[in-house]
Amino acid sequence: MADKLTRGWKRGTSNHDHHRGLYKDCIGSSFVKTFADRSPAHARETIVNPTEPTPTLIIGNAFHSLVAGATDEVRVVDKPKKPMQDGEVYQIHTDTYQSIMEMIAAMKRHPIARKLVTIPDKEVTGIWHDVNNRLWGKIRPDAIDHERRIIVDWKSTLDASFDAFNRDIFKYGYHVSAAWYKWGAKEITGHDYSFVIVAVEKAPPYGVNCYNISGLAIKKAWQKIGECLGDLADCVQDQRWPSYEPRLWEADTPGWIL
Repeated sequence: MADKLTRGWKRGTSNHDHHRGLYKDCIGSSFVKTFADRSPAHARETIVNPTEPTPTLIIGNAFHSLVAGATDEVRVVDKPKKPMQDGEVYQIHTDTYQSIMEMIAAMKRHPIARKLVTIPDKEVTGIWHDVNNRLWGKIRPDAIDHERRIIVDWKSTLDASFDAFNRDIFKYGYHVSAAWYKWGAKEITGHDYSFVIVAVEKAPPYGVNCYNISGLAIKKAWQKIGECLGDLADCVQDQRWPSYEPRLWEADTPGWIL
């Protein structure tokens, strides 16, 4: 596949082709996080045997589609059926749809988020080749503004307050995604981009906050990426994906118990 790839933005690429089809062997930020936090085998498993999407994930995907204006990707049903996915179509209940539309309305009322949600260039796949590590990387920004050089990621959350969401950034590795996306955008365009998350709460009053991921957060992310990038390249080159290191761990009392 590698000899058929070219660097750049791949407009019109479906979500399936980005994750499971044409670009499935390119490395994305989720793959890197699993590789670093679990093992190469666990990361590879997300590609060869992806798990069925949970109801929460389906609702989250429907939210992203509706923010992007891709209404054809969402089917709304009146009967109280659980969220389902049929190909690239997400089935959600009417009440869930109404909540998502309230979330989007709240984002558009927010003076900062409004300018980010209305960016027209949404969900475009970008790929590049890392010559040093012999890897093809990929990104798929929720939105990207090439004039202002901003990458936007929108997140639905239970609590968008600074204290809560700032913890989530590091708990879920959003800073690692930010570093990966900033790297990809620069490799593709030659320019530095900022990375901003628009976080919106899932329940009334649908609070909204915006977070610029930069500085020490990006430095920490690159420490994590840098520690595994060489090993990742070796795994891709040799097609060997080891699991956990075979060792006898010494059980220890976690700090939160003390």
